Amino acid sequence: MIIGAHYYDDGANNEEGRAFVYHGSASGLSSAPNSTLDAANQAGALFGASVASAGDVNSDGYSDVIIGAYAYQDGANFNEGRAFVYYGSSTGLSAIPNSTPDDADKTDAQFGVSVASAGDVNGDGYSDVIIGAHRYDDGINNEEGRAFIYYGSATGLSASPNNILDDADQATAYFGWRVAGAGDVNGDGYSDVIIGAYGYDDGANTDEGRAFVYFGSSTGSSASPNDILDDADQAGARFGYGVASAGDVNGDGYSDVIIGADSYSDGANTWEGRAFVYHGSVSGLSSTPNSTPDDADQAFAKFGFSVASAGDVNGDGYSDVIIGAWGYNDPPNTGEGRAFIYHGSATGLSSTPNSTPDDANQFSVSFGTSVAFRRRHKR
Repeated sequence: MIIGAHYYDDGANNEEGRAFVYHGSASGLSSAPNSTLDAANQAGALFGASVASAGDVNSDGYSDVIIGAYAYQDGANFNEGRAFVYYGSSTGLSAIPNSTPDDADKTDAQFGVSVASAGDVNGDGYSDVIIGAHRYDDGINNEEGRAFIYYGSATGLSASPNNILDDADQATAYFGWRVAGAGDVNGDGYSDVIIGAYGYDDGANTDEGRAFVYFGSSTGSSASPNDILDDADQAGARFGYGVASAGDVNGDGYSDVIIGADSYSDGANTWEGRAFVYHGSVSGLSSTPNSTPDDADQAFAKFGFSVASAGDVNGDGYSDVIIGAWGYNDPPNTGEGRAFIYHGSATGLSSTPNSTPDDANQFSVSFGTSVAFRRRHKR
């Protein structure tokens, strides 16, 4: 397990950041971190603001990790950002990063604000990674955003990005705020990716948000999006604030995706939030959402701020999902937060949550700010 602490001070460097890795065992996680990573070596870098498994980028049988430091200053480029990839081994993670991609080359691009495994987008047997830079300026559209995909190989990650994606074509779209592997939504054997642009304006709906899905192939990620999703139909909904693979919630052999719109207002409940689940098929994702859970039923709950696959929590062969609502009030604990788990089935997600953990039991804890499922990589 990897945990980021992006405001960590190491003595000389205030808010440099640090990440902590704990190994699993037959008795559970180690009681103390097995690796403590802080390679930014720069004040204010915010190393650890985003952390993720990188899959196995060099296919040596050990899982690797990727860590973002979106405020890293590269020369004259303040807040350009940088990512750090560490390879696994029989003794754990390497002590120093094996790769440090930072190809935004722009001031305030905030490269590394989101990092994720992309799966294997080109089908060569090596895991790839995707990195978001949501404030990237393309020269015409200020803060349009951009995402970068790097392929794995026997020697590790490519030295420069193999795919550069920036199809929002709109100022302040914040494309790349969240990036994720989408699984294989069209069942062609190649991994796909999904990118959120929560600031995208759709006609009259300012900041409605949009998500973009790119299919993998033998030559890598498609150059333009294969699916464009924007079903919030509401100004300020921030659709795409959270994006993730949902696994295969209906067991049809195609990967599904889940998208959060944390500021969606449902009738009387301002900023209650909503999530949208789309099923995969041979032609790609469904054109409209197959499920739209919004069971916070409370104003300012921010349901959908974080979304993820939950694996198969009840062992029925269908993937489940987990959704965070960090602003949820559980009286008397205002702002305690809550998470909602929905089980998959042959017809898709359950219509109501099957579990609603909220065990922080404390005022303003924001339980549910981040949610995740950790798959074990088997050698």
